[in-house]
Amino acid sequence: MTQLKSPRVVTWLLTGGAAVLVIGSLLLFRQLATAAVGSHRAPASVASTAAANQSANQGIDMGSVPAPAFTLKDQTGATVSLAQFHGRPVVLTFFDSVCPHADCSLMAEYLNWTARDLGAQSGAIGWVALSVNPWHDTPASASAFLAVHQVAVPLRYLLGTPAQLAPVWDAYHMQAIEQSNGIVLHSTGVYVVDAQGRERMFFFEGFDPKQLSAYLQRLLAGTSLPSGSATPAPSNNAITFSQVANGNTIALTVIPAPFGNYDYTVVAQDAQGTPIPGARVSLDLTMPAMAMAPLRINLTPVSPPIPGAYGARG
Repeated sequence: MTQLKSPRVVTWLLTGGAAVLVIGSLLLFRQLATAAVGSHRAPASVASTAAANQSANQGIDMGSVPAPAFTLKDQTGATVSLAQFHGRPVVLTFFDSVCPHADCSLMAEYLNWTARDLGAQSGAIGWVALSVNPWHDTPASASAFLAVHQVAVPLRYLLGTPAQLAPVWDAYHMQAIEQSNGIVLHSTGVYVVDAQGRERMFFFEGFDPKQLSAYLQRLLAGTSLPSGSATPAPSNNAITFSQVANGNTIALTVIPAPFGNYDYTVVAQDAQGTPIPGARVSLDLTMPAMAMAPLRINLTPVSPPIPGAYGARG
């Protein structure tokens, strides 16, 4: 049991993409997590949306918007910019060379399989990875990562400081957080940028390499391209949970965004249904399946103001 000292602190535990209730105003019982997992499921609309996003090209059509520019050093010390690839498509992904999880290793394998499917055409593609671990990635560790995973394509592994990389992560809807234990939590995926420097498709982690290679072949040939899901738009597949704790009613609404961010809104009311103003509200986010310490997100009053409502994106 974890005791919260303030009667107006609300804590939620969210696990692995499916929100589960663990709330309390005076006391938060960790045992509630076990009870909540499995008893709450995402609505069918959320499941169907996820299935739709996995169809076609298992990605999102980016609408040919200009890809955010960057200029960084690669693992050899050479300066690399997105602009220098103008005239050929680019496969852009995100790596952590010391990642203890399977994500980066699998992504390296997916790139290998994609390149094998492309055959000689793989030489017409620009292959780029942006570091999502500036705290530990070095030219040596980046080169070792590519060697260990036998990445045969001429991939440019771009490095930098947190200050240099953070704006690029943000521009490409990625996140990276260093925990106190040194392990970095990060998102990943693959962008396809066309020869004119426009974002064409975003493939989620776990994509089918054959679909990526087929998309790249059509892009190289200039033929009509299959569509992915619709151009990203705010999701309306809200997931809401509520619970009464010590007479107070606490409701959490979670809205998934297309790129892994979630909009969180908490509405707090007392036993008489009166909104609770001036509360301190936070969420503890964790994924039990990986070595992730709880990540705390503090919520602030929503704007425009709604009595008793607090929000954050994370």
